[in-house]
Amino acid sequence: MIRMPKKAFLFLWFALVCVGMGIGGLISLSVLDKSTGPAASSPRHSLKNVARENKRLLLEKEESEKELAKAALELQEIKNDRAQLLDRIKQLMMEKDDLSQERDQLRQGLAAVEDTIGQSTEEITRLRSELESARKALQQPAATPPPPPAAGVGQVDKLRIAFSREEKEIRKDMEFIFDRERQKFKKEAGRLQGEIVKLESQAAGREKGMKELNRRLLEIQKTSKQAAQEKNRLQKDWAEKLKQAQAQGADKLKAAENRWTGRVRDSETKLHALQSKDEERRVTEEQLRSSVTRDWTKLYVRLGALETRQGNFKEAENAFKQAIFLQPTSGVAHYNLGVLYDDYMARPDLAIREYEQYLLLTPNAQDAKTVQGWLQYLKSSVASEKERDAWNRPGPAGIGKTLKQMLF
Repeated sequence: MIRMPKKAFLFLWFALVCVGMGIGGLISLSVLDKSTGPAASSPRHSLKNVARENKRLLLEKEESEKELAKAALELQEIKNDRAQLLDRIKQLMMEKDDLSQERDQLRQGLAAVEDTIGQSTEEITRLRSELESARKALQQPAATPPPPPAAGVGQVDKLRIAFSREEKEIRKDMEFIFDRERQKFKKEAGRLQGEIVKLESQAAGREKGMKELNRRLLEIQKTSKQAAQEKNRLQKDWAEKLKQAQAQGADKLKAAENRWTGRVRDSETKLHALQSKDEERRVTEEQLRSSVTRDWTKLYVRLGALETRQGNFKEAENAFKQAIFLQPTSGVAHYNLGVLYDDYMARPDLAIREYEQYLLLTPNAQDAKTVQGWLQYLKSSVASEKERDAWNRPGPAGIGKTLKQMLF
C-alpha cells in the first residue's frame, strides 16, 4: 500500500492548480494565434475566446480536484476501518486467551474431582478388605481353648448372626455411599463436559469471526492499493498533459509575448502616471490627517486641563489618554497626565511612567531637570520637607505644578 505524506499531497494539489492556470494561459494564446480574419483580429473577440477556454479549464481543474479529494477521503476511511479491524482482532485474541484459561481451569477442577472420587474408591476398597478379613477371622475354628459346652456354642452363633447382620448393614451403607458419590461424579462430569463444549463452541465462533475480519482486512488492503493506483494514474495523466501543453505552447508563448509587449508598455506608462497621482493624493491625505489629529489632540489636552481645574479627575484622565491615543508622541499630554496622577489622584506609580515618557519624548525641554527631580522624588522611599520645597512641591497633595497647553 502506497502512502503519501500530507505535505506531499498539498504540494501536488498546489502544483496541479498552477498547471491548470498555465494550461489555461497557453490554450488562450493558441486560440489567439489560430484566430484569423477581421473578427479574430478584434481584441474583444479574442478576450471572449480566452475567457471561454479559461472557464472550461477551470471546470476541468475543479473536477480533478474533487476526484483527488474524494480519493483522499476514501483512503482515510479505509485507514480508519483497518485500524478498527485491527483493534477488534486484538480484542478477540484477548477473549480467546481468557476462554482458554477458563477451559484449563475447568479441566483442572475436573481432574481434582476425579482424584477425590479415586480416593473415595480406595477408601471403600480398604474398608471392604478389612471387613473381609474380619469375616474370615470369625469363620476360622479356634484351636484353643477346647470346645465349650453346648450353651457356649449357642453364644457363638448369636455373635456370628450379629456380626453378619452388621456386615450386611456396613456393606449396604458402603454401596449407598459409593452410588451417591458415583452419581455426584457423573453429574459434575456432565456439567463440566457441557461447559467445555460450550467454551469450545464459543472459541470456534471467535475463530470464525477472526477469519471474517482477516478477509475484510485483505479486501480493504486491496481497495487501498486500487485507490493508490488510480491516484498515480491521475498524476501521470496530468504530467503528460503538462508536457504536451509545454511542448505546444513554447513558440506560441514567445510570439504572444512579442505581440503584447507594446500593450504592456503602454499599460505600465499609464500605471506609473496613476501611481504618481495616487502618491500625491496619499501625501495630501496624510498631511490633512496629521493636521486634524494635531487639532483634536490640542482640544483633548485643553479639555483635560479644564476638567482638572473643575475637579473632574476621571474625565481629565480620559481626555489626556485620548490625546495620547491620537498622538502618542505628544510630550505635553504625557506631562499633564503625570501631573494629574501625582498631585490629584495620588498614583505615583502611574506618574513615574508618564514623567519618564515625557523625558523620553522631550529630553531638551526647559523643565526637563525639574521633571527629573520630581521623578527622583517619587522613586525615593523617603523625602524631607526641604526636598519638597526645593522642587516646588508644597506637600504630598499639593498643586504646585502647572498644566501645560499645546502650542503647535
